[in-house]
Amino acid sequence: MAKRKDFKDIDLNEATLEELQKLPVLDHYRARALINARPFTAWQQVAHVEGIGREAMELLRDGGAKIGKRAA
Repeated sequence: MAKRKDFKDIDLNEATLEELQKLPVLDHYRARALINARPFTAWQQVAHVEGIGREAMELLRDGGAKIGKRAA
């Protein structure tokens, strides 16, 4: 399972496709889906992105990823 430090510098609203694909939770398809669904203001929006779902959203959030200036 991801540790908080793993994603701490990743902002889902600003990260590049390449940066997102480096996260073990995301492949090319999921990373592209996140980019296309931006911007996010709440974690629930991330969970509703096609291919992401609640489990992947929780791994990102609990791993320290951010949506804007709001840390997980």
